[in-house]
Amino acid sequence: MIRSSDRILTTHVGSLYRSPQLLEMYRRKLNDEPCDEAEFQSLILQETKSAVRLQAEIGIDIPADGEISRFSFRGYFHDRVSGLTFGPAGAYVNRSRDRTEFADFYAQAAPHYWMPVVGKPLPVPVCVGPITYNSEPALRDIANLKEAMKDFRFMQPFMPAQVAPSSTTAIRNEYYSTQEECNIAFVEALREEYKLLAASGLVVQLDDPFIAQEWEVYEPAISIKEYRKRAEERVALLNYSLEGVPEDMVRLHVCWGSWHGPHAHDLPLRDIVDILLKVKAQAYSIEAANPQHEHEWEVWKDVRLPDGKILIPGVVTHKSYVVEHPDLVAQRIVRYADLVGRENIIAAPDCGMGGRIHQQVGLAKLRVMVEGARRASDRLWRNAHRKSA
Repeated sequence: MIRSSDRILTTHVGSLYRSPQLLEMYRRKLNDEPCDEAEFQSLILQETKSAVRLQAEIGIDIPADGEISRFSFRGYFHDRVSGLTFGPAGAYVNRSRDRTEFADFYAQAAPHYWMPVVGKPLPVPVCVGPITYNSEPALRDIANLKEAMKDFRFMQPFMPAQVAPSSTTAIRNEYYSTQEECNIAFVEALREEYKLLAASGLVVQLDDPFIAQEWEVYEPAISIKEYRKRAEERVALLNYSLEGVPEDMVRLHVCWGSWHGPHAHDLPLRDIVDILLKVKAQAYSIEAANPQHEHEWEVWKDVRLPDGKILIPGVVTHKSYVVEHPDLVAQRIVRYADLVGRENIIAAPDCGMGGRIHQQVGLAKLRVMVEGARRASDRLWRNAHRKSA
């Protein structure tokens, strides 16, 4: 995997912005309304090209396709396997301690922020037949991204939002002998996509917020010991899904949930960082720029980043509409570089920007991130060189 050698590189976490036209097509498809498939695929290619061009203009070093072809974080993969259907919608059960403590805030804010709404009916994926993988959508995504990049000079691109095995718990089994057997079948289908992407030369980004995020949904709270045991099980399943995928072609993204809210009950990074580092990935993208997690750069004073690994800390956040100053971004980067080594840092946002913060603000933050990385590079390489001379 590409790493810093003479400056801090920049990337992002995946999701960028889709046009109202494409969003309307997604709405039609999800509601089984008429939608011209050729027009739909043509628009996806067109907007993938626009997303890649935008990354080039901003100065992103390590790009992705903007998740243009994916209508949701988890739901997109159900079109890539056989054997699944959607059962009757069920009520959204919300056990979140954050939403319990700040119930009045969430009741008022839900219509105005990107977040799940309590009581909203959600379709339930149901396994009704053997789960087998269909590679056609992924091959189309790969072709679209490579077509979009052909006129630009980028470093090694990645494919984001590859749903992690933890999402299998959302599938209701009505075919296999046990739920575990169903889960394993789905995980093995996931592995086929991971291997396909890596073989195409794209770094595979696995998104597994549930390793950290689920802590605050347990009510009453479970012990840290019990939660760590469950996190270890998630990581073991994740590593099982990565068998046959080169470690240097994998990056893991972990956050504490992307909604706009207090996040007062987020699990401290220190409590699970050793478990995260067991994931067979070369790079770890971790939310680190918002007020609930910015202080956690100090964790790396006591935790050693393993040899050969790369840390991708969030240095701008989608959880605030305030655009960071580039000097603040540079300070954040330098803190991490001083602890884990400048060659082991790549700068990124906390999470994907598309769908989570207004486009004008999100793009401004990405531009500031690139400028902050430039200023950090001056301090870490050029200024250091002048002092040594």
